[in-house]
Amino acid sequence: MHDLAIYYPYIHVQDDTWLKAAALYWPHIGRIVPEDYPIQESHTAEVLNGELGLMVNVSPKWYGKRPGWPFATS
Repeated sequence: MHDLAIYYPYIHVQDDTWLKAAALYWPHIGRIVPEDYPIQESHTAEVLNGELGLMVNVSPKWYGKRPGWPFATS
């Protein structure tokens, strides 16, 4: 997955104006979302997700196993 911006520290987009501007710069915006977490999108976010597939949910499990491992092996 290339050109992925991470939306952090929130899961839900706090500002639709920011989201519209971000959609002009990045093809995908990732957010760290636990499994089975209820996501409530604004209308703007729903449209951008539906038309562009803008938001990508990334599971924290994938990163939580050994976060320091890449630094320990260098």
